[in-house]
Amino acid sequence: MADDVVGRFGSIRIFAKGGKLAPHKPLLLLYALAELKNKKRERIEFNDAEEIVDPLIHFVNPATNAT
Repeated sequence: MADDVVGRFGSIRIFAKGGKLAPHKPLLLLYALAELKNKKRERIEFNDAEEIVDPLIHFVNPATNAT
């Protein structure tokens, strides 16, 4: 089972256009895992995640500031 989970993480595709990466999925996944582990949350609302992850996305890829 652990190998299956690791394999699924390894198969996450990061969108790229014109050589620019959009790291939304990996950052959202890391946020969700941290919330599940540290705060024992069972459900994560998108608005909660967006508040934390959105600034990270813009930090990692400033080109997303156009949105």
